Amino acid sequence: MPLADVRPLQDNLPFGVRIGGLTLETLKDPAIRKEIDDLFIQHGMIVFEDVEQSDEMQLALSSCFGPLKEHPVKSVSRVDSSRMPGVVEIAARPENGGIVEIGGKQLTHWLPWHFDHCYNDELNRCGVLRSVERVEEGGITGFMDGLALYKRFPKDLLAKIEGKDVIYTLS
Repeated sequence: MPLADVRPLQDNLPFGVRIGGLTLETLKDPAIRKEIDDLFIQHGMIVFEDVEQSDEMQLALSSCFGPLKEHPVKSVSRVDSSRMPGVVEIAARPENGGIVEIGGKQLTHWLPWHFDHCYNDELNRCGVLRSVERVEEGGITGFMDGLALYKRFPKDLLAKIEGKDVIYTLS
């Protein structure tokens, strides 16, 4: 039985879908798991709505996209020992520093952009993020379609970078 609740992420975006109503039980069905992976391949981003908020659910969703990988920085992968293996907690704790001022507002752990795990020995195919505690203001995460961005590069820039390699390092 196919997924019942699949909708565009946003009408004016060329990527992304929303999937609602999944349960741990429905994720045991290989056909459902394959459909989720196929939707990811086709649309590049999925927002899961109305799902159980647990480490078990996050791991079940994550495993639809392939085997889990440990975070390369061991201190990050086991920050919270109450978490299940494979679930990394990323938290902004202002008391630990990392405060910046942007546009007159103090923000914590702000990054203008980044590409998760680009320094790994193989491409990070997918990351499943779950907001455990949501802030009412300033908790903004944006996403871009890298393929669409690349296709919009000016022709002269494409000519300069064609055939070049990029080397990322963790340090």
